[in-house]
Amino acid sequence: MKFALFIPISAIVLLSACTKEIGPAIDFSKVQAKDTFYMAPLENAQLKNVLIEEFTGVKCPNCPDGHDIVATIQNANPNRVIAIGYYPFNQAQTQPLAGLTKQDFRITDATDLSTFLGGVQFLPIAAVDRKMFGGAILNARTLWSNNVQTQLAVATPINMQLSVVYDDVTREAVIKTSLKYTSALSNKHNISIAIYENNIVDAQEYPSYIDSNYNFKHVLRDMITPIGGASVLDTLTTKAAGLVFEKTILYTLPTNWNPANCKIVAFVHDAAATKEVYQVIEKSVK
Repeated sequence: MKFALFIPISAIVLLSACTKEIGPAIDFSKVQAKDTFYMAPLENAQLKNVLIEEFTGVKCPNCPDGHDIVATIQNANPNRVIAIGYYPFNQAQTQPLAGLTKQDFRITDATDLSTFLGGVQFLPIAAVDRKMFGGAILNARTLWSNNVQTQLAVATPINMQLSVVYDDVTREAVIKTSLKYTSALSNKHNISIAIYENNIVDAQEYPSYIDSNYNFKHVLRDMITPIGGASVLDTLTTKAAGLVFEKTILYTLPTNWNPANCKIVAFVHDAAATKEVYQVIEKSVK
């Protein structure tokens, strides 16, 4: 479903005025997936948010501790740290708990991301802004807090805005992401958009017992864009300060997901020398 969601931008002409924002009342039959860009007055740079991508599992006694560390980091930095939990197929500790697991969280996207980010050696393990720390993108949980603090102090050249309009009848969401450049950027970069679900009650293994009513957070449901992200204006050598890029996507939620517990995450990351994340933002589906 990933590539079908986007319309190529080869025919886009640089616009001089802002396009109309999607409002709360929307005719879904007239909305199209599209990319647009235009120049606008320069904005002050946002504070940088930080992305934690945690590889974790239900058959993993140490993974609840990883979840707790992520929650502690988020609570200490309100609205600045966004987390996604990945359950790949290629790890024994992500397998369902026999006779107890009601829902298998493993998806191919998480498996592909484990390879894309350098390979998962153990669980839990996480990337912080996809930046290399100690020669690796993925690091043990004892390092996550310090790595996050380092990234919170980094300046971002891109402001981001995200809106989601959801139709309860069709289960279709209109996702609109805006990138606003506050300084010139020449590196090639991509945008990734994911959806995760919170408050899924299921079985989780601990070191000495199994909790059959564990509350799972940040469970990746789908990478809406390709695994490596969708390219952003590759035809432009430099994205000038004041440039605005907008991506609109139409996405239908499967019937077994609770839209009230789902969030969309959008992040922009380097696609040349590194994979480092410039900025990340999230929005509830409902």
